[in-house]
Amino acid sequence: MRRFRLFTFIKEGFKGVFRNGLMSVASILVLFSSLFMIGIFTTIIKNVNYNLDKMEDFNELVCYMKLDATQEQVAKAGVTMKNFNNVTGVTFVSKEEALEAEKQKYGDEYKQIFEMYEKTEAEGGKSNPLPDAYRIEYKSVNDLATLEEKLSRVEGVETVRNSYAVAQNIQKLKNIITLGGTWLMVLLVVISVFVIANTIKITYHSRELEIGIMRYIGATKTYITMPFVFESVIISAVSAGLGYLAQWYVYTRVLRGLTEKYDIIEIIPYTQMHRLFLIIYFGAGLVIGVFGSIITIRKYMKV
Repeated sequence: MRRFRLFTFIKEGFKGVFRNGLMSVASILVLFSSLFMIGIFTTIIKNVNYNLDKMEDFNELVCYMKLDATQEQVAKAGVTMKNFNNVTGVTFVSKEEALEAEKQKYGDEYKQIFEMYEKTEAEGGKSNPLPDAYRIEYKSVNDLATLEEKLSRVEGVETVRNSYAVAQNIQKLKNIITLGGTWLMVLLVVISVFVIANTIKITYHSRELEIGIMRYIGATKTYITMPFVFESVIISAVSAGLGYLAQWYVYTRVLRGLTEKYDIIEIIPYTQMHRLFLIIYFGAGLVIGVFGSIITIRKYMKV
């Protein structure tokens, strides 16, 4: 009996979708567009934050040693740095490690320069132009100026790079992008709910006489209202499916193609994003559809 009723509700839901015709198509397109834009905003927010997080460390100073500093001076400087207040970690980066990191990062773009360094080294000359360095992690920004001054006075230290100001700007940019994207997504959700509610409203008015008769002969409110819910679920499911396919194409083909052509930025692998997209399109889509139908049903049916 329950299976029969479920089948009846689904059947009536499809009838409602086809009965409304153009309004159903418009609802699908609007909901699809809203979900797709939410997916795009999510993609932008997640990937911008992903790239910004890779740019700078928020609590790190870098101390570059003098090129002519002896190994003894370099080692002694590291011990001195560890004893400073506010320092939570000291990591030594040798000039060889630094050069290798630069090779991996820019080896293809500046291949001739690195080949020149290797040739000079093979001939017995000094080929590495990079200094030894220490990465200093600190606890609090309150005493950052004092710590930076102390580090600059350590014997053998050439310069101290402070990325805190850059990190602050990065954080502000992240906050702006996240806040702006969130508000736009909320606006799109409201528009989607409004469109779904109006679609159900039209369906209700087209069946108002039929519904009155059903209530007169004793049909339950659940029996009357469930076809409306399934109609909105069908609209939401179709919109979600179209949106997910469009998102997959844009992410795996368009964005991937752009990043391969312009390797300035990176994007999060799709395998790490597809679950989030499933939640956005099918989870949020169904919630929007059901919520929109419930708003109308409660108003006209006084459920």
